[in-house]
Amino acid sequence: MAKLKGLTDVFAAAGLPTEVIDETEPMRSWRPEVIADDSGEWCPNGMRFATKAEAEAYAKDLACRWVLVREWRAVESPDAVNYVIEDGKVRSV
Repeated sequence: MAKLKGLTDVFAAAGLPTEVIDETEPMRSWRPEVIADDSGEWCPNGMRFATKAEAEAYAKDLACRWVLVREWRAVESPDAVNYVIEDGKVRSV
C-alpha cells in the first residue's frame, strides 16, 4: 500500500473532490471540536485560535458547560485566527 503524501491524496483516496484543496496554503490556526452526541462525529464551530493550547482550552471549557460532550480536541485549520484567550477570557480579534 502506497503512503499518502498530502491532503490531495487523502481526499482522492476517500473519493472526495480535490479541486478545492490548496496545499500551498499553510496552517494558520487551530479550531476546537467536540463530539456532543452518539453519532461520533466531530463538530467544529467558527472559532479559530492562534495556538493549539488556546483551542484545547476552549474545547475543554465547552465540554464542562455542555452536558452531552463526549470528547474534545483541537485540530489545525487554514482559516485566519478570529479569537484569542486573554486573562482567562475569550474575545474576538
